Amino acid sequence: MYAITLHQPWASLIALGLKTVETRSWPAPARLVGQTVAVHAGKRVVRGPSVLVERELQARWGEECG
Repeated sequence: MYAITLHQPWASLIALGLKTVETRSWPAPARLVGQTVAVHAGKRVVRGPSVLVERELQARWGEECG
């Protein structure tokens, strides 16, 4: 199985289905287009999630998400 590494909060948002498009400056390998890939949450948090994102994550996952 292949995986894509994303920084938080985007990894969680994609896993929850709240962010449905991943944009990068390079295209995905053709063999992976349309395939299921794992989402790996990188250690670095780029910036804190907005209040709305934080509320959504807590509603779905509880206090341990923050």
